[in-house]
Amino acid sequence: AGTGSPLKDDDALLLMARASLNEGVKLLRLEGSATIKKIKGATNAVCIGLIKSSYEDSEVYITPTAKEVDELIATGCEVVSIDCTDRARPGDEDLCALIRMCHDAGRLVMADCDTFGAGQNAVAHGADILGPTLAGYTPDSRITLGPDLATLQSLLDLGRPTLAEGRYHEEWHVEAALRMGACGVVIGGALNDPVKQTRRYLSAAQRHQRPVAAFDLGGTWMRFGLFSPSWELIESDWVSMPASHTKRLDWMNEKVERARVDRAGVSSGGIIDPVSGQVISAKEIIPGLEKASLKLAVETFAINDGLAQAWGHACYPLF
Repeated sequence: AGTGSPLKDDDALLLMARASLNEGVKLLRLEGSATIKKIKGATNAVCIGLIKSSYEDSEVYITPTAKEVDELIATGCEVVSIDCTDRARPGDEDLCALIRMCHDAGRLVMADCDTFGAGQNAVAHGADILGPTLAGYTPDSRITLGPDLATLQSLLDLGRPTLAEGRYHEEWHVEAALRMGACGVVIGGALNDPVKQTRRYLSAAQRHQRPVAAFDLGGTWMRFGLFSPSWELIESDWVSMPASHTKRLDWMNEKVERARVDRAGVSSGGIIDPVSGQVISAKEIIPGLEKASLKLAVETFAINDGLAQAWGHACYPLF
């Protein structure tokens, strides 16, 4: 349970754990020694244990030191989860020594990784299980809208049992991870955090109250549309495709500034990262587009034009 959540209560967490176990969940990933003792003692479930602790001299907070490892071993959890990212630990504690502590006590170690490099380091130090738990939460990794399947695949390539984890909230996410070779999927907020889920659905229910700019990059032209919160077209314009990408961005940003909007959508050919707005790959029909950014001076959502058309029809099925 998150800080300040009404569910930050071991009795409430025990009820949710039982609900999951009754439906066939095979193991639990639990935070905090008191919570682990309470739930494991009542259910006898196999547990991955971790303790989140903050230290002033380190950004590592998932089982960062020997103190937390000792506490977890005392809970009886079968697996100890440890941050294995390439970051200095509090007091410069040694990751290899922490893993050795767990093994000496007969416990397995799950390495919470953010990148392929962290996975390599964890394997070299003897970690038993890998997981992309921290992918998207460190400076060395990038956030994805859903699970980071690319990082999951890189960890699977290391040949250790790997649990998929991080932003799994759709059925197809689970299917994809298992088909890729993950030995299981850890699901947190999507199952056990009604606070997070309530925010998610309320956000989906809210309509943006200001007009939104929309751009379409074609092969020989660019189009602009200004839409009301009710999807009504307020104004439109087009221009022959500028030769340079800088001039394309200038034209779009000029439209954004003149319309005084705070959001824009961009559709374009190519494979586009909707979070960063970068065109990952594109055909030469639009010179200079590949590897370019489609981020504008306001909040921007960029997507492939075919996907944009499909998404538009799905969201506005009136034709």
